[in-house]
Amino acid sequence: MSEYLLRDIFDSSNDVIVRDHIHNCVADVPQVYAHNEQVSHVRQGEWIDCLNVYPSYCVKYSRFMSLDYSLINKSGLSHNKPKALLSYKGSRRIRLAIDWLLHITHKKRLFIDHLKKYVSFKINFITLTLPCSQIRAVIFCDGRSKSYSNYSRFFPAYNLGLCRFDFYYDDIFIKKYLLNHFLTQIRRKYKVQSYVWKAETQDNGNIHFHITTGNYIDYLELRNLWNNILAKTDMIERYQLKWQGLTFRQYADKVRLKQPSSESDLRRAYDYGVSTNWSNPNTTDIHSVWKVNDVAAYLSKYFVKHESDRRKIDGCKWRLSELLSSFKKYCGRISDELWAELGYLSNHYPNRVIIKDYATIFNFKIKDISNILQNSLIVEKFTRYRESVFKRISLAV
Repeated sequence: MSEYLLRDIFDSSNDVIVRDHIHNCVADVPQVYAHNEQVSHVRQGEWIDCLNVYPSYCVKYSRFMSLDYSLINKSGLSHNKPKALLSYKGSRRIRLAIDWLLHITHKKRLFIDHLKKYVSFKINFITLTLPCSQIRAVIFCDGRSKSYSNYSRFFPAYNLGLCRFDFYYDDIFIKKYLLNHFLTQIRRKYKVQSYVWKAETQDNGNIHFHITTGNYIDYLELRNLWNNILAKTDMIERYQLKWQGLTFRQYADKVRLKQPSSESDLRRAYDYGVSTNWSNPNTTDIHSVWKVNDVAAYLSKYFVKHESDRRKIDGCKWRLSELLSSFKKYCGRISDELWAELGYLSNHYPNRVIIKDYATIFNFKIKDISNILQNSLIVEKFTRYRESVFKRISLAV
């Protein structure tokens, strides 16, 4: 059974739930041989029933044991054509990483000094931006170079290779020297082990980053950290030159050219800029994500969205921390005990089981199965797999 055939079957479905899960599980179905419970004792040419267990669902399917994996490799490449967008495989991997992040992160109750109260916290959503223009000029095919106040009209031509940009700092430099420095600092200072980041471009063509972690970071500390890193370039200096010496009215008129703002917001921002000598721009945003019903869906909307009208990013668009990248799925052959548990879930919760020709999706989170089935073998095997990853990572460190 090839991955290509599975995708054709599932992609033709109008079931929204199936389409949501297809990016996370069905494409992984043939990879039994790649994970923790090997099936080498099964004879080649024999069909076996297998189970993949993820943090938020399970997939049952039959696997034909063959040494010919050519169909898998070819089909994977045919469905992974990122161009200027996030690839199919990348979107699926990010969603799985967010599921794992939510699974291994525990809800905490923290006292926040500046709020003077306790708050509930599980994961956060961070945005890092640049304080000034990343693009210096556009260079046309005939070699002419010209600076503009707005480069958005050149993005389609740039994406097609019909022109190029002269960057103050290109995407590769920013990711290698600035973002990487930031990630190193939060790993050391805040003990951040689990995170996902994704790069996007803004309307003005600047690169910016979305990051989600399971560690609390104060918003002022976050801003100071990122601005101190930006200060190693001339970005903060250029930001100061742009705004220093302006009266409030001049400042307000410049800001309103780009976005409408209230008088009180403008006054607050102007007073803050003057008080800091325009050396600590608001380049970060951070908020806790815990009131949303489906946190994974909420975060995935930001991480896997496609924006073909924006400037494409040079180099990698996303990465995971070492810990999250190590988590894939529990995968093994279905024993009689597992058959019994799957049968119980099917009989008592039919609305949460999606049956297709070549696979069955059980829409249960691990914690749901643990609550439904006492001493569940599914939960035990998944937990054993999870702990083995933690152990492997700790030994490597």
